[in-house]
Amino acid sequence: MARRVIVTGGSGGIGRAIASAFVIAGDQVIITGRSPDRLHDAAAALRHGPGTVHPLISDLTEPTAAATMVADGVALLGGFDVIVNNAGIAPISPLLGGPEADEAWEAALATNLTGPWRTIRAALPHLAGGGRIINIGALTGRIGATHYGAFCASKHGLIGLTRSLALDLAPRRITVNAVAPGWVDSALAEQTFEALAAHTG
Repeated sequence: MARRVIVTGGSGGIGRAIASAFVIAGDQVIITGRSPDRLHDAAAALRHGPGTVHPLISDLTEPTAAATMVADGVALLGGFDVIVNNAGIAPISPLLGGPEADEAWEAALATNLTGPWRTIRAALPHLAGGGRIINIGALTGRIGATHYGAFCASKHGLIGLTRSLALDLAPRRITVNAVAPGWVDSALAEQTFEALAAHTG
């Protein structure tokens, strides 16, 4: 039986690869992202298996975006069996930076931690018993990295949230897990290295 899946940040990199695996398995997949062009290009490329793909434009830094995204997803699929919180950013946030460091802090937490929190809260009433929540963390969410305090803090927080929600949702047979990949060859990684090189010389 086809699973009903939503993958945030599904237009590129890890998210697109995850969505592709579900499509190949024959599942009904919603991918979300902020860029309409990237999102629709990804959806077109992912229509190569027995599953289905539905693109939804969503900026999870907006307070009401998660609720709107979930409502639109429920209208398309009727509910969810799997939620993959993959949307993320990795801005440089030097401790002694100016206002841009505070902006990076706020943006990283809004996207990488508050976004998943709001998505899970909005989707939970529509998540089947025995469902799955998968949060995409990062290796630096366990060990830290210089110049990336905001990103690392957000990913540490996501791992803590995962552990807590796993206990809360166990009575409904809903599992909550985090995956913590290292560096992956993706557009985000390329942008991160370029920004770090520019910052450090």
